[in-house]
Amino acid sequence: MQKASKHLTLEERCHIFILKERGFSLREISRTLSRNVSSISRELKRNSISSKYTPRIAEEQYHRRKINIGSGPRKMNSSLKEIICQKLTLLWSPEQISGRLKIENGIKISHESIYQLIWSNKKQGGMLYKYLRHAGKKYNKRSGKRDRKIDCV
Repeated sequence: MQKASKHLTLEERCHIFILKERGFSLREISRTLSRNVSSISRELKRNSISSKYTPRIAEEQYHRRKINIGSGPRKMNSSLKEIICQKLTLLWSPEQISGRLKIENGIKISHESIYQLIWSNKKQGGMLYKYLRHAGKKYNKRSGKRDRKIDCV
């Protein structure tokens, strides 16, 4: 019976290291530890340095990642706002801006954060929303129009 999805312990990481050194396959390691094969595979992929897995380093990396969860820029700085404004004037969508910033600059910002910037700008009398594809207008569904045509043949 497999464990409920819980984080690997240092002891389990040591077992992975020993079994891997002895030439066990991922499936054999997963059966021995009663873990899913994908969990073992992910552990080795995430925490191997130069294709060498060390349990202590893996444990340190796990704790470092755990601490850094959700730690991104909490507030947009002026240079980031300027970049976003430039891209909006080029008629880029917030989704495109978010994706490009991640690829080109390594800046992780969600499209929702960009929309929040646009709406706060609008409340302050700004015109950024005008650069959105539909100028911030809500979409009205056209359903229910067939019911109105009763006398048509």
